[in-house]
Amino acid sequence: MHHNNILKKILMVSIITIVIVGLNYGVYQFTSIYYPQPKTVGRDETTIACVGDSITYGLGVYYNRDLAWASLLPQKLGNNYKTINYGISNRTLLSTGNYPYNKEEIAKQFWEAKEDIIVFMLGTNDSKQCNWNQETFEKEYKQMIEKLLQKENHPKLYVMIPPKLYNPNPEKDNPSAK
Repeated sequence: MHHNNILKKILMVSIITIVIVGLNYGVYQFTSIYYPQPKTVGRDETTIACVGDSITYGLGVYYNRDLAWASLLPQKLGNNYKTINYGISNRTLLSTGNYPYNKEEIAKQFWEAKEDIIVFMLGTNDSKQCNWNQETFEKEYKQMIEKLLQKENHPKLYVMIPPKLYNPNPEKDNPSAK
C-alpha cells in the first residue's frame, strides 16, 4: 500500500511538471508571436526593414522565423544585405482595426530605425470583416506611405500588395460576399 502511494505521488508530480512546462512553453510561443522583437539576419552594408503582419513575421513556417521571407531575403540578394523583420502577427494598418500595427512597441522601434530600404506590406488583416472600411483604409494607407517616404534618411520604399485574408466561408460572415 505504501509503495502505491509513492507511485501516485511520483505520477502526480510528473503530471504537474509536464503541465507547468507546457504552459510556460505556450506563454513563450504566444509572446514571441504576438509581441516579437525585431529579428536581424545578414550583414549590415545595406539594411532592409521588412514591415508587416504575420506574413512578414513568418507565422506558419513551423514557428521558425529563420524561414520567413524576410530572413531568407539576404541569402537571395547577396552578402551585403541585412534584413530586420518588424513583422507582427494579426496587426492592421487601420488605426481603428482590432490590433493596429502602429500601437505596438515593434512599430516604435521601426520608426526610430535608419534603414536603406523598406519593404512594406500591411493590409491583410484589415480585410477581416470586423476591420474593413474601404474609405478609411485608402485614406490611412496613403498617409502611411507618405509617412514612410518622409523618414529622416529617405530610404527606398517597396510597397507590396497585401493579399486579402482567405475566408473559406464568406457567406457565413458576410452574406453579401458571394
